[in-house]
Amino acid sequence: MDVLLYLAERQGQMVSRSELMDGVWKDVAVSDSALSRTISQLRQLLEDRSRNPQIIETIAKSGYRLIAEVQPLGEPACDSSDTASHSLHLGSGPMAVPGGERERHHGARGPSGPPVPVGPTDGTRGGIRHIGGTRLIKILVTTVVFTTLTAVLSLAMLLREKHTTAQGFGTKKGTNKGPIFQPLTTLIGTESMPRFSPDGGRLAFAWDRGTKTNWDLYVKQLGEEHLLRLTHKPGNEHFPVWSPDGNYLYFFRQGYKTPAIYRVPALGGPESEITTIEGQLGGLAITPDGSHLIMAHQEGPGNPFRLFLLDLATNDRRRITDPEPQFFGDYLPAISPDGEWVAFVRSMARGNDIFVSRFPEGQPRQLTFDGHMVFDVDWTPDQAGLVFSSDRDSRRGLWVVNPDGGEPQWLGVESTETGLLKIAIRPGGKSMALAEIQEDYNLWMRDLSKDGSMSKNRLVASTRTDYNASFSPNGKAMTFLSDRTGKPGLWVIGTNGTHLRMLTELQSMASGVAHWSPDGTTLVFADYTRLFRVPARGGTPRLLTGGDWIEVNPRWTKDGQHIVFNSNRDGFLEIWRMRADGSETAAITNLGVNTMLLGCDRVHVFFLRQDRNGVWRVPLIGGQPEMAYDFDHPPMSENQEEVHPITNEDWHFTERGVYFVDHRPGEDTIRYYDFETNTMKTLERSQEDLHCVTITADGKRLVFSSKDTQTADLVLMASFGKKCAALLPNPD
Repeated sequence: MDVLLYLAERQGQMVSRSELMDGVWKDVAVSDSALSRTISQLRQLLEDRSRNPQIIETIAKSGYRLIAEVQPLGEPACDSSDTASHSLHLGSGPMAVPGGERERHHGARGPSGPPVPVGPTDGTRGGIRHIGGTRLIKILVTTVVFTTLTAVLSLAMLLREKHTTAQGFGTKKGTNKGPIFQPLTTLIGTESMPRFSPDGGRLAFAWDRGTKTNWDLYVKQLGEEHLLRLTHKPGNEHFPVWSPDGNYLYFFRQGYKTPAIYRVPALGGPESEITTIEGQLGGLAITPDGSHLIMAHQEGPGNPFRLFLLDLATNDRRRITDPEPQFFGDYLPAISPDGEWVAFVRSMARGNDIFVSRFPEGQPRQLTFDGHMVFDVDWTPDQAGLVFSSDRDSRRGLWVVNPDGGEPQWLGVESTETGLLKIAIRPGGKSMALAEIQEDYNLWMRDLSKDGSMSKNRLVASTRTDYNASFSPNGKAMTFLSDRTGKPGLWVIGTNGTHLRMLTELQSMASGVAHWSPDGTTLVFADYTRLFRVPARGGTPRLLTGGDWIEVNPRWTKDGQHIVFNSNRDGFLEIWRMRADGSETAAITNLGVNTMLLGCDRVHVFFLRQDRNGVWRVPLIGGQPEMAYDFDHPPMSENQEEVHPITNEDWHFTERGVYFVDHRPGEDTIRYYDFETNTMKTLERSQEDLHCVTITADGKRLVFSSKDTQTADLVLMASFGKKCAALLPNPD
């Protein structure tokens, strides 16, 4: 409350972050995150929004300003109608904030623990009336001393009565500024993948019941609280789709026996297997006549996702899209209401974009061209638009695009920067369901040197994403990726948890690991397919490569004179070499398949390849690749079971052995394979997602990223159909 007092004494004035910290904490040494945490907590208590503030305004890269009028309860409010809706009433009893909006804040905690809220906003403020400082202080101190938990609960109850809210996004009820949000589910755990029944009266969704590891399908009748559970197996059920008559639900299950597509009665009953699936599924849709399923299927490791048509009468499959084999491929299919078009997301060299093609085998046509993440896509019932959730234009939320072409339009609904929006448009087009999935990845350190006890502690904790760590050569500092300011950035921290600072902003959280030069003075990193180098002490990044291709996974050679990296400039992700200044670029491999660079010693580059098992190596100067370590040989395969590390960051290569994350249904495991002794050691087991493993040069400290929490509720967004129509200009 000292921060609120300090701002209130300077109501209407911009107060810098440094002034606030000096004025509130005085001689106490605290980090910037302590102030950020306090502002976040105040906003949460007062149900204010950072983007459209009514009480505390963020001044970009400068500080904060109290923009609400402050009065004690019982005194008359200002006569001005402009200021009355932006007043902060304080007293010794319950507090009320007319005009406030509820927001779930998703900040980050630095090494010492305090959360950091989202970054600067562009919200506008209402009228302000100054109140004398002495009188105001008395009012605020009275509030601080006497406001109890009852008062806080009363405030929350009052605001919930005044406003219809959503988690992380929403607009005030009774205004014409945007759609109205109504809670659909408020369950413990994560609810996702909403799908409306054909008549729009029921909603199917997947829910993990707080287990984080076991997803089942449920159906909810709109307007009722009762849930009907449809599945009861220990596996995970995903991608529910309704039959056109509303009598059945089709879904994909994995993690229990053989992965397969099933059908279950929508009113409950025994399920039946439709077909087994070898590989992964990236989405499911059904044709309007109910005769076929469209599935995004990856037929095996190293293959792209492609769209297949599954005949439900014969179980025959045929491929209907054919993306380039070196990329992730096509996923999240959505068929138009008339069954003549299919929309989907395609992952290519420059990122992810929405495509549409004539069903079933027309030529795909690209609709978006920014390459940013697309989390879900659905057709409007009149087929005039495709609504999609994306992080394009530096903000996560909802967009709509004309399927005939044209610029996507912002729908005015913004998620928090960490939220992944899953959507479903209700038949009739007047409302839609949203699931905002919040995932919290933190960095953990495990000490491997303490008599085998392997003690573990959280090194970087946050309510945002912190991952892709990399140790300096002397082991005293570590870089990692984080979006704790609201935007992706490359950060550095001492391994003792001190001196946290951001080195540079990034375009994407999919930028990969930054790697230190052997002398510890320079970092090389990939930012959205381009390679940069930046001084470890901070400064302006220098572009090394950039073009219409993917260039990722840079690594320094041991002498610090060259950088090796993956590039698909010749079609596939092969291994390339360049001098440390970006000159003299040349290919090391020419295999005609995708490779994944792991690291190098003084002579060889080590890598994985798409078409073979094992770790391979090739001379730094180029030459004939050869297998270095065979994964088909025990104990690496552990009784012939396949190892499932999935990304480059899930591996850390050393000259003594390799650390990797083994992903299996229901459990992730960090393991170490010793090259000399040919033995395997398990270092960490978790039911949470583990990623991004790295280790100090002395082999004593291991750092990895763990998804510690995941939550989501479903909300109904009403009255958005007219706005979609207004935002869909005809293409030129």
